[in-house]
This record gives sequence, C-alpha cells and structure tokens, in this order.
Amino acid sequence: MPQLDSSKADFLRRLAEIEAKFKTRKEAAQAAGQSQSTFQRWAEGKAVPNFQGMANLARASGVSLDWLAFGTGQAPDGSMAPSAAQCEADSALMAEIYVKIHTLVQDHGQRLSPEQHIAFTCDVYNKVMAKPDDREEIVSDALGLMATMLKGLMPAEPAEQTPTTKRRA
Repeated sequence: MPQLDSSKADFLRRLAEIEAKFKTRKEAAQAAGQSQSTFQRWAEGKAVPNFQGMANLARASGVSLDWLAFGTGQAPDGSMAPSAAQCEADSALMAEIYVKIHTLVQDHGQRLSPEQHIAFTCDVYNKVMAKPDDREEIVSDALGLMATMLKGLMPAEPAEQTPTTKRRA
C-alpha cells in the first residue's frame, strides 16, 4: 500500500475519531447520508468524501466541517482550534459557494481535486464571513478571479492553418 501523505493520514484519523462517536459504522454512514460501503471506502482512504457527505457527518457528530476537512475548528471534544472560527456555521452558504465553484470549473472544462475544491470553498467562505455585509460582491469577485485563472489553464485552440503553414506541414 502506498505511503499516505500527512494530510490524508490526518483526515483518516479525524474520520476514525468521528466514526467512534457512533455505535456502528452503519450508523456513521447513515449520518453522512452514504451507504456503508461508501463510508468504508472513505475510512480506508480509497475514496474522498463528497462535500454533502462531509457536511452531514460533521453536523451529526457535532464538529465543524472545517475540523473534519482540515483539522481546524470545533473538535469532537468541543474545543476550538485557534485558526478556525469562520468555516463552521453556515452550511447553506458553504453549499452555495461549492456549487458555484463546481459550475464555474465545469463551464471552463477543468477539474479540481476534491481537496482543491474544498480549499477554494473554504477560502471564499472565510472571506465572506470576515465581511458578511459584502457577501455577494466577495463571492462575485472570487468567482471572477477563479474564472480568469481557469481561462489561463484552458488548452490553446489549434491555430487555423493558412496555405503557407499547410505547405510546411
């Protein structure tokens, strides 16, 4: 089995800690809104949890989504990690930002890893929570910046061949 990087190993440790709060793995899977086999793949590091599953599991176990995903925020013992306060409360806003990022990335024909997607979502969410009165403007600016970045990643269109380039080819 390949060596786990520390962030993946840390996530699996946090997932096991949350799973231990339930009587069975089946109950943990149900709390996440997932099948037991899907949860098993998460626990073994063979699959990455989707956003909704992680949000459901965090809510059901009383931890922040930020803690489950990154190890910051409200931990199972109720303590708060020092860098966490923003990413714990408004799951509806998190879901809205996540969907907007997902749509934007798809519209540009790109893909993000689940970790990148969650990181972008939390970054935008944290910016919004720092200035909640500017929510729409911040989300719009962040998505505009991301669109610009994605355009830079788009593969270049093949140049149209002119009669001169056709002869050289």
